[in-house]
Amino acid sequence: MDISPPYEITQIPDKTFPINIFHVTEPNWRWVPLHWHEHLEWMIVQKGSFRVQVGTEHQDITVGDIVFVNTRQIHAAFPLEEDTELICIVFNEALIRNIQLDHTESRYIRPLLENRLTLPAIFTRDHLLSQQITFYLQQMIIEYEQSTQGSELLIKSYLLACIGWLYRISEQDLIHVQKSNLHPSYMQPLFQHLSHHFREHISVETAANLCQLTPTYFCYLFKKTTGKTFIDYINMLRIHEAEQLLRSGQWNISEVAYHCGFASLNYFGRVFKQYKQMSPRRWLQHIKE
Repeated sequence: MDISPPYEITQIPDKTFPINIFHVTEPNWRWVPLHWHEHLEWMIVQKGSFRVQVGTEHQDITVGDIVFVNTRQIHAAFPLEEDTELICIVFNEALIRNIQLDHTESRYIRPLLENRLTLPAIFTRDHLLSQQITFYLQQMIIEYEQSTQGSELLIKSYLLACIGWLYRISEQDLIHVQKSNLHPSYMQPLFQHLSHHFREHISVETAANLCQLTPTYFCYLFKKTTGKTFIDYINMLRIHEAEQLLRSGQWNISEVAYHCGFASLNYFGRVFKQYKQMSPRRWLQHIKE
């Protein structure tokens, strides 16, 4: 059976107005697996809490927090509790481009798309300027779902307004970001490797070599960056993959365990219970009830 690659071909209903809004919640999806795409994306937590990754930045977020994902950035979101909802607004750069018509293209849009801004990816709800972005994102969702006369113009204006506030945030947070992100760029080669190969065995020594660090310093830096040990992080990726395959109903527990990289069924069961507080068999019964 084919497994989706980390590159995602995002479903866009109208290619002439390239935007789509996804509700990540039961019964369809509960998480956003590790992947990247050509589009830009905003995420808003509507219910519960998630652990998100954007590039090498990791953080736990909750209701009211927002996340910005630039084009071609690796990202993921995993729920931290049962009753959760995440709204993902995915749009193509074509909606914000304004080639040659005025200076906004060269002054604002191109630096953003070319990743020339020093920006945090995650904005908590208590951030003064993020409240403005949240307002525009919520208005955008309403217009997209109602789809009445003029909705396209309003959606486009809200996207541009969000980028305007993003520039205000970049000015306010520039010094903070530069100080807090001294090391994560060292981790980028490893995260790119794991997005393809997290099911395969990888030793701490190999991971450290990918980051050009000693194993001891790598372990310290990885825990500081992600909040997890290297083994815990890989197990988290594998368990979320296992959950997706089990939900599909097309794989039995043994097939899922070995496909996701666990050396034995017993070890898979122990790790699964650590993350889901129940055995794989009991969890399957629980989601069918």
